[in-house]
Amino acid sequence: MATGELDNVQVRPVAAGEEIATLKLLLASWAPQEQLAQAQRLWQLARERKVDLAGLLVAKADGRLVGAIWAQLQAGRTAVVWLPRLADGQPSDLGRLLVQSATEFLRSQDVRVAQVLGPERISAETAWFEANGFAYLAELQYLGCNVAKLVAPTDAADLSGKPDSAAVPLRFEVYDEASHARLLATLEATYRDTLDCPALNGVRDLEDVLAGYRATGAFAPERWFLVVADDRDVGCLLLADHADNDQYELVYMGIVPAARGRRFGQLVARFAQSQTQAAGRSRLVLAVDAANEPARKMYEACGFTPWAHRFVWLRQFPAST
Repeated sequence: MATGELDNVQVRPVAAGEEIATLKLLLASWAPQEQLAQAQRLWQLARERKVDLAGLLVAKADGRLVGAIWAQLQAGRTAVVWLPRLADGQPSDLGRLLVQSATEFLRSQDVRVAQVLGPERISAETAWFEANGFAYLAELQYLGCNVAKLVAPTDAADLSGKPDSAAVPLRFEVYDEASHARLLATLEATYRDTLDCPALNGVRDLEDVLAGYRATGAFAPERWFLVVADDRDVGCLLLADHADNDQYELVYMGIVPAARGRRFGQLVARFAQSQTQAAGRSRLVLAVDAANEPARKMYEACGFTPWAHRFVWLRQFPAST
């Protein structure tokens, strides 16, 4: 199909009976033996209302599936847009059309922020997204550690290996509805002057942010903590369980500006490791902005090592009226 024949292409929401084939095309970068199984898994999750296929779009030409993209709606008025996939022999302009269609779909939804994760900083796909208003945000590094043999220190003196008169033991208070306002205030404070994706600051309402965190993995309030020192809230730690992968995820941790520089970050990370151990999970994973060198070094000191990386693009949408 030549570029001039795009007029013959129809981009529309996926129809009943097309879901598996469309998802399989989107998973074209996966190993062939895994594509069908994962497509079936996603379709089952959609049937269980655990994922939303409303933004799954297909490109058809003369009845044939020639391309697909998924603007996957998520909690907290966010979306993740999958990289478009084209059938063999299709022109690059079809990819641009799919991204444009996904962007138009997102405009019609109550979405404030959409992001794209890609394996390369510069590619044809990234050009398509940038042409539709997505701006480069950051490189994310995915880190993990096997907690089975880790011994988690309990105070700052243990971390430094020597007595520290300035060390202040931390207290971790389990989140509940009564402490919701405290968590919101602490979360907002931890974002100030952060080095982790600072361009995200103020982009979303904090309740939306928490809704997004809550939808990560299996949420349970006993896995969320307020970090307290000297009877003051100095940070927060949000963990999620991924039982199918035998791992916990450190969804978010942050320290308020006034408490930074006291090695509290390591104490919080160590506590997260101990919680992972106590839950019987073998691994703790997280994502960090690759430009946030202090955080990367802190995680490295706690035994985390990188296992993948992705580049992120972001687009904001105005609030619906």
